[in-house]
Amino acid sequence: MGCISSSWFSLKINGATHGFFKGRSGLRQGDPLSPYLFVLSMEVLSRYLRVICSKPSVSYHPKCSRIGLTHLIFADDLMIFTRGDVPSVQEVLTTLNEFAAWTGLHANTEKTEIYFGGVQLEIREEIKVLTGFTEGNFPFRYLGLPLNTTKNTIDKYGMLITKVHAAVQHWSSTLLSYAGKVQLLSSVVFGLENFWCSSGLLPKSIIKLIDQMCKNFFWGIEHSHRKLVPKSWKSICSPRVEGGFGIKELLSWNKALVSKWVWKLTLPSTGIWCNWTTTYPLHNGTIWDISAKDYFSESLNSIIAVKNDLIHATGSQAAAQTLLHSWCANGKFHTHLAYDWFRPKFVVNTMFKLPFGQAVEPKKAIIASLALQKRLTTVDILQRRGIIIVNRCTLCKSAAESHSHLFFKCPYSQALWGGMLVWMKLSGRSHCYVAEFKWCAGRKTKKHWKHAWFVSCLVGTLYALWAERNSRIFRDKENTVEQALFSLKFAVSVYMLHKFPTLHTRIGVSLHA
Repeated sequence: MGCISSSWFSLKINGATHGFFKGRSGLRQGDPLSPYLFVLSMEVLSRYLRVICSKPSVSYHPKCSRIGLTHLIFADDLMIFTRGDVPSVQEVLTTLNEFAAWTGLHANTEKTEIYFGGVQLEIREEIKVLTGFTEGNFPFRYLGLPLNTTKNTIDKYGMLITKVHAAVQHWSSTLLSYAGKVQLLSSVVFGLENFWCSSGLLPKSIIKLIDQMCKNFFWGIEHSHRKLVPKSWKSICSPRVEGGFGIKELLSWNKALVSKWVWKLTLPSTGIWCNWTTTYPLHNGTIWDISAKDYFSESLNSIIAVKNDLIHATGSQAAAQTLLHSWCANGKFHTHLAYDWFRPKFVVNTMFKLPFGQAVEPKKAIIASLALQKRLTTVDILQRRGIIIVNRCTLCKSAAESHSHLFFKCPYSQALWGGMLVWMKLSGRSHCYVAEFKWCAGRKTKKHWKHAWFVSCLVGTLYALWAERNSRIFRDKENTVEQALFSLKFAVSVYMLHKFPTLHTRIGVSLHA
């Protein structure tokens, strides 16, 4: 402690150092030296708390003995764990008094609370008289999060709701432009949510409430109702390359952050929490072999739920483990890769980006594509909403744009479909939007490479037409039918060769024909 209590200082004036003087009043709040002095002081306390546990009169907390856990320290928050008996508490109190005599850091009895679990009432009263601390009740807040022995109810998230509401309803926030609102949601509000999302899965009602506040803030309120919404919130929460504003979708980001803990629990040793979880709840097993229990903490049950989602989505435990480790590089977990996998995507993205060749069932993919195309905002829909006046197809620039015209009746679309039908060796099909999807959905969904090839071509063509339309509007970049046809054939071939590696002689050669 000599290096802390016997500090000397000097002043630098005009580039020259002048004199030394002894510090007598301590450090100012926020001084850069204060964290280092605090760590040095707490290291002394940590060592003495570990020393007293070696005495026969002192026992570890029943759930801390296997890993030798005595306390947790973060900034000025200190939590000490010990067995609920008088001799153990007496030794801890003696150590705190000796530490206070050395450093002058005394425990504030008004802000310090003691929590009991499974301790008899007589012993509780004796310990409270001995320490002078008041008995606390669960839940209590530690580092801003509620700690509870039971599942958190909806009202426990009131602090998060209050902070988000204050951020979006501040008087200066209402004067922001759309770009400023996007920046506020992406930085301030997202930062508040990020801390809570990393501790466990938020209730869907809380996520829905936060999304509702963000929607009202972004679009604005007029006569107690939200203004006309020209774009869905789901589209806004998509990346900029897909036409969105880059705001992360809260539910998917929550799962991505929790999946990081699944990855950490698969590593040999990654911290006190992981060691404690592996030793006690998992009983030195793995996270992959455990199921949710009522007596588990809410955070651990959230981790198990995300683990089960990964196994269900990938089809097997081995595939889920491979996917999890594919999000890691240089020993670090890339949460953005996990988020990109969890977030909702277009059906065509799912067809071409599913790992390990796990394709969507053809019939489900076609039906989902039909529902998706009806939700795409074409020019005729924007005209009905009063957003634009002139309705003109972006591809042919002659007829009015609609779902049926854009995807089937436009000369550009017909040329692209014609090239794909020749490649698929199909002919005699009518270019009717609804009829084509009904015909596709009625086909048998056998597990054969031709059916996967057919569905990939169909969904890929729809996506290629929509991507070409957006490319001409937002990037002012046009591709000819030949260029789009070659890119589409290449994408389908790569997907099919990944799913069926032996098809290089059937599909791969025809790509270059």
